[in-house]
Amino acid sequence: ESSARWAPDVMSFAVTKNLYDPTAGVPFAFSDVYDPLTFSGARSGEARVWSFFSKVTSIPDFQRQFQPYASGWQLAQRMPLHVPVKDKLTVKDLMMHMRDHYEGSILNMTEDVGSGAWAAKFRDRPLTWTYGGDHYVNERSIGTQQSAWHFVANMRPWLPNHIGGVFWFGVDDATFSVHIPFYARCEVPKALRTGTGSIVDVDFEALFWLNDLVANKVYSKWEILAPVVSAAVAAFEDEFFARQSLVEDEALRLWNLGQASPESLGGATAGAWRGGERESAIAIEMSASHLSRYSNALTGRVAAQWLKLWQHLSVTFRDGVMILPPTPGHDHGGKQMGGAVANMLDGSGSGNGQWRDTWKKAIVEETGDHLKGKGGNHVADMHKVQVMEGKCRNAATTRRVAEAARSNLLNIVA
Repeated sequence: ESSARWAPDVMSFAVTKNLYDPTAGVPFAFSDVYDPLTFSGARSGEARVWSFFSKVTSIPDFQRQFQPYASGWQLAQRMPLHVPVKDKLTVKDLMMHMRDHYEGSILNMTEDVGSGAWAAKFRDRPLTWTYGGDHYVNERSIGTQQSAWHFVANMRPWLPNHIGGVFWFGVDDATFSVHIPFYARCEVPKALRTGTGSIVDVDFEALFWLNDLVANKVYSKWEILAPVVSAAVAAFEDEFFARQSLVEDEALRLWNLGQASPESLGGATAGAWRGGERESAIAIEMSASHLSRYSNALTGRVAAQWLKLWQHLSVTFRDGVMILPPTPGHDHGGKQMGGAVANMLDGSGSGNGQWRDTWKKAIVEETGDHLKGKGGNHVADMHKVQVMEGKCRNAATTRRVAEAARSNLLNIVA
């Protein structure tokens, strides 16, 4: 027995539009008739499903088996509409899979020159581009920079409706956005309210803009900043999960209290009760208001922290380097000469301060000897040691800088 639903004219309409010929002897298939699968349909759409299924299914060798299909190279062997899973998926599992960028698959975007100096998992749009008369694609992963909002809905029928349904909601790119729990009857916080900024008007009270600013700092320095922001996201979400049962237990206590004893509320509120429906309504209001205040407080905390995070990233990672707080005494001659000098790390503090070898290799292969130095880079350091040792102003700082330069020289020579 079929569990599908369809419009009475689902087939006849296709016939009138010349999309389907019932005399051709080909069975009617909805997707083949109304949205025939193409290379771009598979690569930009089905590939996302394939990536998710590959990570959760119990079907052996699923990723390899349907890789040609997801890549758009071989469309005859259709991927299943649904798959059995290895383990029951949790809300947190779904959040993490919404941040998928084809990691561990042939569509991973971090291995070629298009990922830039810091192995970005995104590509700038458009999705398709041409070169030499051929068409090429940029991958469209599940986690994507063009998201406006995203959510995971968790429905638990054993709890009262206003507690059992929790809507884990976030805005902008799910990759770097915190999911905040919201419940039925919750007041929409100002940070998420229509009118707090717009798609073309930056507002530092709008959570969308705060998320967007932080995420866009990551995109150009993915290898360096993605771990920083992902850790901040995880810290909030782990806390929210840890507190969920306590918050909901209190909401359930308030609901039971209102149901069982309206007199316990006292005063005018108790006098306003009128039978079972009124009792239930007030009990729900007490409980739902508690949850609403909680969700609004979390939104405010995330917004405040994301503003601080954006400020920190903007100050620390700029101009192609990592800026650290100044060392006491390291300055341009005190307050009269410009103040403290920040410490600085090349390569934005990544590894040995240089790009990954695949990126350097691409530059060298394209430029040849154009950027190649002669005599090694220790020549400049030797000169720096001699110059710095001869300066008198701010002697303590001079000695430290000279010692650092000499140490660097020894490392290079060794």
